[in-house]
Amino acid sequence: MAPFNHSHPLTDSHDAAHAAPATETPAIPASRDGVATAGPAPVAEPPTLTLPPIPEDFVPVPAADLRGYRPMHSEIAAVSDAAAEIPRVQEWGATFGLGAPAPDLLATRLELAARWSAFRAQLMAFVVYVKSREGVAWKDAFDVIEGMKLPFALAAKADPARLGSFRGLARLLSAQAQVSQRGAASRARRLAARGVRMGVPVDASAGNAASKGGAR
Repeated sequence: MAPFNHSHPLTDSHDAAHAAPATETPAIPASRDGVATAGPAPVAEPPTLTLPPIPEDFVPVPAADLRGYRPMHSEIAAVSDAAAEIPRVQEWGATFGLGAPAPDLLATRLELAARWSAFRAQLMAFVVYVKSREGVAWKDAFDVIEGMKLPFALAAKADPARLGSFRGLARLLSAQAQVSQRGAASRARRLAARGVRMGVPVDASAGNAASKGGAR
């Protein structure tokens, strides 16, 4: 029986990603024509990681079927020592009863379960790291985008034909405003519907205008 080992190839990628320190967001210099030039990336590139494919016939086990079978941290920590001790039990049946499972079966199942727990812990730790780097990367991107919104809106209003071909940029720079407008319209409709139910007339456009004033 192979000795229990918590290590996994993912650990190397995870450690390597942690070992690369993230630099602070640098000031973006301006060129002679006043257009900001690209500076160094404030966040390192994400690591290249290829996970094995999920089997096509995989069907998640209902959570209710696993209720009561989640291990405690203390049980996971004890598996390695317990699996090593199982072969040393001299009188297995006398110690655990005649109906006890075969020691090899018990050790194999314990080690397999512990390996899945160790793999899940590595993935969860890596997800925390990825979410943090993703958030910092988007924050840095939005900090740059924010200063472009008003000039782009003014330019598009003054000369729609000139910027009409940049639909992707238009959607990106106006996404927050569109979400705010939809939210304001939805709130105004709910307010109007509530007023109708209570017999009180409500001007939905007033609520929409007030909401627009609070949108960034």
